[in-house]
Amino acid sequence: ISKVGTALAWFGAVTEAITDTQKFLAKKGKDGSSEFVGPTSGWYSISRHPNYLAEILFWFGIFVGGAPTLQNNIAAWIMSLLGMSGIYSIMSNATKRLDGRQVENYGGQEKYEEWITSGVPLLVPTNLIRSIVPVLLSVGLAATLIKIVQLLAV
Repeated sequence: ISKVGTALAWFGAVTEAITDTQKFLAKKGKDGSSEFVGPTSGWYSISRHPNYLAEILFWFGIFVGGAPTLQNNIAAWIMSLLGMSGIYSIMSNATKRLDGRQVENYGGQEKYEEWITSGVPLLVPTNLIRSIVPVLLSVGLAATLIKIVQLLAV
């Protein structure tokens, strides 16, 4: 279970880096613009806030990876679960706040409305077919980075 948690944490970290980079590149040089510039492709075609989803997955991976060390310590389980639910609550509320700001700033703009009405969910992807490419990219990159770390650790 530790390896599953480690892999999930890597997947979350890599996905967060990919989505933050994608967002940076889409908005580069457009600070303060009132025009919606995206991004709307890649991870943003399957989740409106994939960087927040990735953050949740990272911390969930840390939780899963560390679970075997908690053993029968009830206090450790309670604290870990409270921490995990706190992370989820923070990310979920941030998603709703950001989505509200986007509606205020970009509502009525054609590109934004097309993206919103195309069925892209707020946080968790629901279209498995559309999710294949972004997920495989993150998995491949995470697996490559894990292998590099393993080679460097020898």
